[in-house]
Amino acid sequence: MKLLMIGFLIVALTLVGTAALAVSLYEQEGTSEDGYSGINAAGQAPSGGTSFNNWKYQYGSYSFFGIYEGSDGWNTVSESGDCELLIEADIEMYCYEEIRNHKIYFHIGDLSTATADDLTAHIDGHIETNNGQYVGLMIGPDKTLEEVDGTYTGRIIDAMVGTRDTWRDMPEKDKDEGKFDVVITLNDFSGSGWRGPDNYGEGAHATIHDTLWWLIRDGNPGSFDYQWKVRLDPDTYQADGNYHFDPTVVVAPVL
Repeated sequence: MKLLMIGFLIVALTLVGTAALAVSLYEQEGTSEDGYSGINAAGQAPSGGTSFNNWKYQYGSYSFFGIYEGSDGWNTVSESGDCELLIEADIEMYCYEEIRNHKIYFHIGDLSTATADDLTAHIDGHIETNNGQYVGLMIGPDKTLEEVDGTYTGRIIDAMVGTRDTWRDMPEKDKDEGKFDVVITLNDFSGSGWRGPDNYGEGAHATIHDTLWWLIRDGNPGSFDYQWKVRLDPDTYQADGNYHFDPTVVVAPVL
């Protein structure tokens, strides 16, 4: 299986040189990893301020008194402080995401007449970021993915697992034999249509595991809508029962 090593941001993670620090740019202020040592703003956030807020910190004073002496310029009589203007800006990587209609209940009263629409649902997504992002579904380590010519189709084999018949908890044998597939694809409205995940594996500096990853809009920053399409694919005579599949939505930046 393909393995994707990408970082994760809800709280910013920054690469400094070849070392990865699990802190924001602001949290690097005053440390050996500070990208600009001219100003140290550590601890200067306003009351309650954090890496998530917008704020300014200003300090410094300078005074000068001199007599101008023509071609010799200024004759300094007194001077205190320094007149070097320093401007530093830490712009954190950020991501804002919304998903809607992501709790899905299918009721199939007569499987023999169920249409594609009956077995399909859509999840609406929106993302705003100043860095390209992947969106992902953490599905766990025990799922098998379909690949065609080295490309994931979005089909997750035996994803839907049964828990109960009408009158009883399913026997373990029925739970195991009664699983069926679900197909999840994504459209980010870039013109490529519905597609399976770009990668599967580990991300977020090894803090997110066993995840299907879709790159949004070729990894560009911006404000984008997208949709997931969830399609059930039960057997023709799928046994009755209550079935479920519970992945988790995650997001990770392009680094």
